[in-house]
Amino acid sequence: MVDKVVLVDNTYKRAFFEIEETDEFINISANQDVAKVFYTLYNRCKRLFITMLYIKEAPDKNVTCYEALPLLRTFIEAYFHLTYVMSETNNTAIKEGYEALEKNSHAKRAAKLKHAEGLTVEDMEFIEEYQGFKMPREYEFLDDMRKLSAKTNQLQIYRTHYTDLNSYIHFNPSTVLNHGQVQGNKFIFNFNETQNREDYTYIERVIYALGCLFICEVNNFLNNKELEGKIGNLIGNIHKEVFGIKD
Repeated sequence: MVDKVVLVDNTYKRAFFEIEETDEFINISANQDVAKVFYTLYNRCKRLFITMLYIKEAPDKNVTCYEALPLLRTFIEAYFHLTYVMSETNNTAIKEGYEALEKNSHAKRAAKLKHAEGLTVEDMEFIEEYQGFKMPREYEFLDDMRKLSAKTNQLQIYRTHYTDLNSYIHFNPSTVLNHGQVQGNKFIFNFNETQNREDYTYIERVIYALGCLFICEVNNFLNNKELEGKIGNLIGNIHKEVFGIKD
């Protein structure tokens, strides 16, 4: 009998394989300006998702589902960007928008770097090139996750998952309860021996659900009828095994 976890994880990986074999996926490379952004975001989402699956099933007792949460937030951010790229019909907007986002990221770094000590010639040249850059107003949403999620009809995910995961990116003492608890005058660490805990099950289901959304969005974008049938069957297996949804 095939282990349920192995079956589910392999089902996702099969979906990625089927997507990447289509002509529609391969032919995106014809437009280099779009391809650079699309393939980067797709692969980022895919690899983050697979990494979360590995963490979820890690044999080391010190690794629990909670260690996947920072990656889940990063995944959601990449997913927002990917859904925008797939919905934007103006290729010039994609090119100009992400070029501006790259420069804006450099400008933020330059603004902080100029206050550092022991700057090199290369550091000074970097600061000179990017300091003072302002994100064009028409592309400001690319640097604001709330605006980006609203533009791509993903505001509910932003509100219910993305913002909640801030505590796992930036330290928040409230997360101590996810790593252990105080018993008497001693702190007892949680270990990966109780994966059937209700909170672990919830995290697992959220990861699986967002993985399904990612695959379905890409499937819809590629608009390949044969792929649609294959993905439908694969996602149906996920719904049955993970969420108990029958046909």
